[in-house]
Amino acid sequence: MISMETIRTMTNWIVERFRPERQIALGRTFADQAAIASENVRLFNETKEAREQLTAISEILRVISSSPTDVMPVLQAVAERAARLCEATGSGIMLVSGDQLRWGASHGELSENIVGLQLPLNRESINGRAVVDRMPVHVENAAALAPDEYPMVRELALRLGHRTLLAVPLTRGGKPLGTISLHRMVVQPFTERQIALVQTFADQAAIAIENVRLFNETKEALEQQTAISEILRVISNSPTDVTPVLLA
Repeated sequence: MISMETIRTMTNWIVERFRPERQIALGRTFADQAAIASENVRLFNETKEAREQLTAISEILRVISSSPTDVMPVLQAVAERAARLCEATGSGIMLVSGDQLRWGASHGELSENIVGLQLPLNRESINGRAVVDRMPVHVENAAALAPDEYPMVRELALRLGHRTLLAVPLTRGGKPLGTISLHRMVVQPFTERQIALVQTFADQAAIAIENVRLFNETKEALEQQTAISEILRVISNSPTDVTPVLLA
């Protein structure tokens, strides 16, 4: 039989252990532990995300260095990595061609729908508006747009099913070169960090486009100089006969 003294001792122990202030302190301890665990997860995810972004940027730089005369592999790499890292359904790159935007590269779902696509260079599409305004255009729900706002965007959204859209201009030295655009099939706005990442990819694509242009211009100038030098050599070797010069 348990003595009264033992019962009193056990009762005092229970009361002591479950006093309100002790419960509050215990709750604070659990809250602190949960906060630490949450912060650790956040830091881990941010570190992982940063590593993936750096890896993608390094891969694109490698493609740029290995394709000095062909910009298409770079544009394709940019489209693929932008869609993957920004969790987009698909992506596309349009290039300025006169008063039009023409297809350059695409990746992901619906990419086959924009192959060969051409758009007028105006503010009726998000790509056109991004070029005209020289700034990113973010549409959270294309299906909810007013009929007179982005009429081309709304029509395509209702036909193809995409909802959230983002277009970032490609510029170099203030000159518009094109756009990179991303889409999602659900209403899920892109974050500020994702938009900034797309801008980084856009800058890389613009550098690649400019590098190819400069390379080709330098190659053309060198070929012209070589041709002129050859003609001058023939002239110097045929001071009294114009035929060799004409044949050259």
